[in-house]
Amino acid sequence: MGEQQHTRPERIADTGEGIGESVTREELRAINEQLLLAGLREQEQAAEARRLTDVLAHRALHDDLTALPNRALFHDRLRQLLLTAGRDGTAFALLFLDLDGFKAINDRLGHRAGDLLLQQVAGRLRATLRASDTAARLGGDEFAGYCQVKPRWLERWRTRACWRRAAPLVRPWPGCR
Repeated sequence: MGEQQHTRPERIADTGEGIGESVTREELRAINEQLLLAGLREQEQAAEARRLTDVLAHRALHDDLTALPNRALFHDRLRQLLLTAGRDGTAFALLFLDLDGFKAINDRLGHRAGDLLLQQVAGRLRATLRASDTAARLGGDEFAGYCQVKPRWLERWRTRACWRRAAPLVRPWPGCR
């Protein structure tokens, strides 16, 4: 009765490594767990690769400072607008904006102040235009945008809406008089 019994783990699968090679349930569980973890890591890496691809695609078509579409994306959207306008007779207004005295602001107040001014201009453009319109930073202190309008409204839009939409952009910025 005082004898200890030694039991060997039950072998449940042939490994194919040769005669008598097999694995225990615990070894099989550990292998399955490792495979599962490897699969999860692979999925996480694939998701991160997709996220980074999306980030790079966005950065390629948007200005880093203002997050507005850049020149390339603006030209692509404008090309699409011209095709649509030619096909459907859609009217649109095109806006080009160059900030007068921007170099002096950068020279006098520093590049951080210039960057803040560019970001404020971008914010005012975004707030002024509709979601269906496009505003873009072409580079430096140059911005552009377009608004689609109905042909019968074009004349009225040119006079009233144009000035109403431009007013926030014309209003002086604090400290820039």
